[in-house]
Amino acid sequence: MSITDDAPMGVTETETVDVTVAQDTSLAPVPIVLSHTNAKVNILHFQGSSRNMFMGLMEEFASRATDIQLPMDFTLVTFATGQHNIRRSPLIRQLVAAGVPFLNPVAEFDLAKWGRWSATFRPEIVAETLRQIKTRYTLILDGLDVAIQTFDNILTHFNTYDKAVLFGATKSRHPNVFVDSVPNRDERGDFQWLNAGTCMGETLRLREFYDKVVSLDLSLNEHDSEQFMIRSAFATSQDYVDFDWKSKVFQTFGKSEVAQAGNNTLRVT
Repeated sequence: MSITDDAPMGVTETETVDVTVAQDTSLAPVPIVLSHTNAKVNILHFQGSSRNMFMGLMEEFASRATDIQLPMDFTLVTFATGQHNIRRSPLIRQLVAAGVPFLNPVAEFDLAKWGRWSATFRPEIVAETLRQIKTRYTLILDGLDVAIQTFDNILTHFNTYDKAVLFGATKSRHPNVFVDSVPNRDERGDFQWLNAGTCMGETLRLREFYDKVVSLDLSLNEHDSEQFMIRSAFATSQDYVDFDWKSKVFQTFGKSEVAQAGNNTLRVT
């Protein structure tokens, strides 16, 4: 997979993705989802067991045509290995329906060669992909448990933190080991731990960060965990990296509930 000068910014020239998008023709609008800080959050991340718990909500976004449009000077990268997982990906179905360009650098992941897919492979693949991207900003999103609500105001939300790289935030410390000290963590509320499944940042600083992740001594990663790798690098990168504890850009759903907050509006708690 290569990015050429003739392709639009950040877009790979590849074959058409084989995804069938089943559109819901119901007149009922897709609900508005507010984060726990009452922001109309950009990206919904149904990580872990919350994927099954909130499958209906995730599918509402994935199966209906939307007017989402990737901002200028952005590249979106996601991960779905092979045609089976590409078809399973709610994010890819949504992006295809909306005509949003994206990169999937593991679309032809060779299971015969590697034997299995592991998320610990991803930092190296991200680092290689980032070296090809020419846009100022890059979004890096899980493929099987993420949906887009809107790209409106995403840069404004991102700039709230005054950092070059922003990950999602979660209520859970995973793996359950302490590797990343954060000043005044408890003052950040419930969403006080970094989640590696969603990320946005300035492409050049993302390259710097992921190069650091790749340089880690993997013999220390006894958990075989990408989260452990990212959090370990984050521990010494907090001058330019943060996680979205206000849930402006990314809202995770693990250990969370959703309550009615008005007409066709839901709020995560």
